[in-house]
Amino acid sequence: MNQPPAGADPAQTPAQRKGSLRGPIALLVIAALVVAAVLLAPRVDPRGGGEPIPAGIEPEQGTPSLPDPAEEGVEADTEEELVATVLRYEMESVVLGQAAVDLPITSECAPSSETVYECTVTLDDQPVRSTIEVEDIDTMRLSSGGMVLSDRTSFSYTVLEQETVVTAHAVHLQVQQMVQDSQERDTPLSDPRCDEDLPDIQVVADGERASGTCYVTPNGWRGWPNWSQTVVIDGHSVGPSVWKD
Repeated sequence: MNQPPAGADPAQTPAQRKGSLRGPIALLVIAALVVAAVLLAPRVDPRGGGEPIPAGIEPEQGTPSLPDPAEEGVEADTEEELVATVLRYEMESVVLGQAAVDLPITSECAPSSETVYECTVTLDDQPVRSTIEVEDIDTMRLSSGGMVLSDRTSFSYTVLEQETVVTAHAVHLQVQQMVQDSQERDTPLSDPRCDEDLPDIQVVADGERASGTCYVTPNGWRGWPNWSQTVVIDGHSVGPSVWKD
């Protein structure tokens, strides 16, 4: 006659003893699956594409096509020409700041009404347009003995509408800065990358989405499963804006 194993409850049948083992075995299986998920999840990254951003890139200071009117003055026959020249320099400086890279640049501005000017800055053959309202024009001209002692015109302006330039170089800089700023947070980022076909230069309206996507990898337990996060790009008046989607 078979005897029950030592320590077993003699009142339990073999089937009952077998059933009592299912709970611990199930827990062990679940624990093994959890451990496997923790170890394997970071390696199964659904957004693991993109090309690494070059290390050590720096912003470049572009040069407007005309001298700074505040330093060199403006030679103009009319008030409209003077205002247009100042606006050209201002808008070229803005576009070069957005681009963060030195590229060929030209511009033209012309009035469409008494107070509104239409400007087009052409950066590396890409036109970037803006509509500007000019206000509070103040012209002062002092002369004595046939000599002009002071000839000054000042005005303020408001950009009503504008397009912005987004360069791959500026985007790379912004994503690198995002990674750098995250290092003191609970979920530091690493491995900045962008689409291989991210356009070298594109023009979008202020605040609108630009083409292309970048990626960063969150680290630490707060970022589990540590899959890459997408970074979207918007045009902005001071340069491209990047943020995690």
